[in-house]
Amino acid sequence: MLRLAVLALLGTVAVACGSTSRSAAGGDASDAQEVATEEAIDVGPEILADAPLETGPWANWTPAAEPLRKMIGIASHMDQGVEPNADRDFELAKYAELGGGRLRQNMRWNRVEPNDDDWRLEGYAKQVELASAQGIPVLPQVGYDVGWAMTVEDGGDSTLDPQEYAEYTARVAAEFCWWIKDYECWNEQNISRFWEPRPDPYHYGLMLKAAYPAIKAACPDARVSIGGLASWDDVDLGERWGYLKKLYEAHPDIASYFDVLALHPYTWFQFAPPEQDQTVGVSFQAESQSRMTEIAREILALMGKPGAPIFYTEVGWPSYDLSEDDVARFAVRSVLLAARDGVEAWYWYTFFDDDPSSEAFRPHENHFGLFGWPGDPVAPRREKPAWRALKALAATIGAARYARDLSADLGAPNDVYVLGFVDDEGRRFLAAWDGREVPDNAPGEVIVASPDTTWELVLPLPPGATGVRVSDLVGAELPAPTVSAKRTVTVTLDRSVRYLVVL
Repeated sequence: MLRLAVLALLGTVAVACGSTSRSAAGGDASDAQEVATEEAIDVGPEILADAPLETGPWANWTPAAEPLRKMIGIASHMDQGVEPNADRDFELAKYAELGGGRLRQNMRWNRVEPNDDDWRLEGYAKQVELASAQGIPVLPQVGYDVGWAMTVEDGGDSTLDPQEYAEYTARVAAEFCWWIKDYECWNEQNISRFWEPRPDPYHYGLMLKAAYPAIKAACPDARVSIGGLASWDDVDLGERWGYLKKLYEAHPDIASYFDVLALHPYTWFQFAPPEQDQTVGVSFQAESQSRMTEIAREILALMGKPGAPIFYTEVGWPSYDLSEDDVARFAVRSVLLAARDGVEAWYWYTFFDDDPSSEAFRPHENHFGLFGWPGDPVAPRREKPAWRALKALAATIGAARYARDLSADLGAPNDVYVLGFVDDEGRRFLAAWDGREVPDNAPGEVIVASPDTTWELVLPLPPGATGVRVSDLVGAELPAPTVSAKRTVTVTLDRSVRYLVVL
């Protein structure tokens, strides 16, 4: 811990957690190699002023507040009944393999209060009880309409009575404040699937402004989140998070009525990798995960709430258009980029595959799971590669905190990443990969996929290091790279994350 404190005190430029998309970086790796040959010295409190500055990629490591594993959760569809359920028990037990895990699920209004003041919370209480017994934080999504609360019969979501919504959210908060401290108001209200017949930022703002003080009164230390926004508005496809801007235009004081912004940064057709910034056609932008987050922060700043925490309450890729191995790669890279970009919580959608029906047009919805369909007669609850990869992430660097993006210092091209993490003992870890298999494109430029893309990472060792240990996406140890005469190691990066532990 002393070495960590020294690094933080002597760093002259902190790397902000909110930095996002990175253009092709300059920098001379050979300069960093020369710096890395400086002799290490012991650092004690009595000679703190004489400690040497670490420069290049090893300088300015500023650990985040929480370890990486605290971010990771599941947007689940688990059973919420009172009776025992084997699939629910299986899922909750598996969260321990992520170092704890978070759980996000609906507490639907039409089930909590099917009739006015007819409260049905028993099943939800059972779920919260089981989760809390294993120390799993729960994020309820409080929303979806009930006909009796509409001021016009069958009038749609924009005729819901905001005060009735506030009463329902307050009842949930009062019931579960002992364990639940975050509440997400609605889900994907910016698309007509979840706000019928058409998204309505003005009326949603009325609902949020009624629910916020009601939840706070019922649970004073709770945080209230805007409902997770779908990555594209189905009303206005041309502007990323345009609904959020319209919410602010309709309610200039809306920043006083939420604590957290929830996003669903699904990439283009849930197919593009998390790093790709794509121009579709002449000008339509399909941004990367990082760029989507950056745009959201710009809007938060416009609203007067630049420091609001961001949750990804859904993110994922289906193993329908993509291979299961590609989904595993994207999942881990998504978590790592979210950590770099200062995202507080990351929830994968979802735990189990659904019945693999092929009847619908592009039935990808059934293939987002980390485990196969429980009803599969041949391989029920089959562990998919994405689960193995997330489990390895948690086991390898889950206890460490994001501290530094080393990519530019090491001369990495755009969409090649080398991210630094540090644990409470001062041990340093790197997570590195080449994310250019589907490269960015300019308007009119044809994208040429490059699944075999690689980049040679030449890493200067920090003072006192003897080498690195390298493991692959699922945690298997790889041959250790040789330390050169210049005290560097060379690791070939590809689209699967490599973990490096500095020895």
